[in-house]
Amino acid sequence: MGRYCAYLRKSRADSVRESIEPGYDALAHHRRTLEELAARMGESIAEWYEDGIKSGDSIENRPGMQKLLDDVADNAWDGVLCVEVERLTRGDMVDQGIVGRAFVESGTLIVTPLKVYDPASESDMEYFEFGLFMSRREYNTIKKRLNAGRRAAAADGCHIASVAPFGYRKTVVDGKHTLEPDENARFVRMAFDMFARGDSYRTIARALDAAGAPTAKGKPWNPNSVRNIVRNPVYIGKIRWNYEKQRPYRENGRTRYKTYYNDDALLVDGLHAPIVTAEQWTAARNRVDAAPVRGDYEHRNPYGRLLVCAECGKALHWQQASHPGGHDMYMHKSKGVGCKTKGCAAYKLDSLFAQALASAANDIELPPEATESNLRRDYEKTIADAHATIEANFDRMERGVISEADFVHRRGVLEKRIADAQAALDDLPEVDEQRPVRLRECLLALGEPDTPVEVKRALIWSLVDRIEYSNRAPQGHDDIHLDITLR
Repeated sequence: MGRYCAYLRKSRADSVRESIEPGYDALAHHRRTLEELAARMGESIAEWYEDGIKSGDSIENRPGMQKLLDDVADNAWDGVLCVEVERLTRGDMVDQGIVGRAFVESGTLIVTPLKVYDPASESDMEYFEFGLFMSRREYNTIKKRLNAGRRAAAADGCHIASVAPFGYRKTVVDGKHTLEPDENARFVRMAFDMFARGDSYRTIARALDAAGAPTAKGKPWNPNSVRNIVRNPVYIGKIRWNYEKQRPYRENGRTRYKTYYNDDALLVDGLHAPIVTAEQWTAARNRVDAAPVRGDYEHRNPYGRLLVCAECGKALHWQQASHPGGHDMYMHKSKGVGCKTKGCAAYKLDSLFAQALASAANDIELPPEATESNLRRDYEKTIADAHATIEANFDRMERGVISEADFVHRRGVLEKRIADAQAALDDLPEVDEQRPVRLRECLLALGEPDTPVEVKRALIWSLVDRIEYSNRAPQGHDDIHLDITLR
């Protein structure tokens, strides 16, 4: 019996089929298909990796695929079952290279209902790579065709987004998708009137909560949601398409996406009726246009999105002291709304974080006899000594000092010693020789009050993947705990 797992990913085409075929469940169907395939092979599926409905365009956005590749690289499986190789990735050449290299280096089979791909076979891997290439080409063609169709529908005034804006419901008129006002349209007019009078986004959000205006997720209104409403031309009967776009960029070793506004966005009259009048829209726009433009943003929080509440997962926000002599704070904006975690003074959190990093640095820099690097050297020496002994015994056998049978017996013992040492060596985690150095650099930077925030941020983000914060002490006290995950 081998070690086999399976990977499931539902494509958008599967979701479309589910919408038009009542009772059809794509993932359940794929699961049954792979279970039947495993049964025909005489194998069982030990673990399932799943990404639900996720685009195959990027591995970065598929946690199930990331975990599968990590396990494949660790030689956890003899084979991976999937309904087709395109489920593994339809990404660019970088993603295809990552997937291909993981399977080739580990020798893991890729098993589909139509074909088994053996990484040791050159022809199989050529076929596999060609399949991924054609899949990517097909994906790009489909995406271009869909985008062209969406733009044409938007130009005709149709609403083609998956979700209707607040205050509207989706409908179909004469075969065209459009919108019609619903019972929440009055809250939209209320928001526009309050904004035109000079009320802030936060004040309007609180007023909407008090008036009982619902939200899509059942949570309280937030200022950003109000801001999006009073700036959206859909409420005066317009359709705007391709207004927000995303541009990838690298930040401290991570790929991030920055949203920007497209000046060439499509803006046409929609088929739907407006909710607000031209006068209400003009008054709101005049206030938006009169608002000062914020200059280049400077980071003030070195932790950013890494610092989250351990209870609810929401990020903590930095807030400058409101009066001279006060302390900067890390505030939990969700406190009192389903989460009891409280914030704390920034200097307390910085101190605890520095202590945790110092402890991590001390753990990594243990005396040589206890380090993993020393164990690695021991195992490598054991393997080298065993190989040398085999060579020496072979020489003794040729000179008649030991018999051939004795040589064979001794070689078996030594080869087992080599295999055991190699297995133990493979189980050791990779040693990052630079991590202690970076930890010490980060500690020095945190200890210097004049160190720029951008420098601290870059050092922290190069070392840390996540910081979970908890503090449930009573008023006037702190009981802060940090759970830090290093990269």
